[in-house]
Amino acid sequence: MRLPKGRRLVRSFGNAAAGMPDALANAVAAQVRTHWNRIDAVSCAHADHADQSESASATRVLGAGATARQVLVDQIDLWAFDRLPEAVPAALLHTETLGQLVDRLTAAWVPWRVVVAHGDPRHHRDPHDAAEALATLTLAYDDLLTDLRSGRRRLPAVPLGALAL
Repeated sequence: MRLPKGRRLVRSFGNAAAGMPDALANAVAAQVRTHWNRIDAVSCAHADHADQSESASATRVLGAGATARQVLVDQIDLWAFDRLPEAVPAALLHTETLGQLVDRLTAAWVPWRVVVAHGDPRHHRDPHDAAEALATLTLAYDDLLTDLRSGRRRLPAVPLGALAL
């Protein structure tokens, strides 16, 4: 099984050329971009000077981003499906797919980068809290890989719609 460890995966969020397989690197880079767009759209919508047009534009960006992220989740799930051994039916079912977990990792990484780079006075988010949330998800990802390799855990089935991509 050739799935990257959590730290390597998270490092790739800031550098798409971090030695990741192309298909995964492309999906992850696109997922990171959707989360940057989400942060920008929310910021624009909540700006003091935002008018109705800017709020409507932000809403469209958020909707398109949610759709794009689901497509990318499906792509990551298919990529992983081709690389994982067949699951043991008796293995415990994980609550989310690998693509969903990667999406949550990118969703935690982008705000962490914002807080580290610029601070976040509007939300009073502590950089330590943002780093801890990202580290916790990274460890959960590594634990899942360990459980998948050992056969203790299995992922939910790949959605049928994802197979049509």
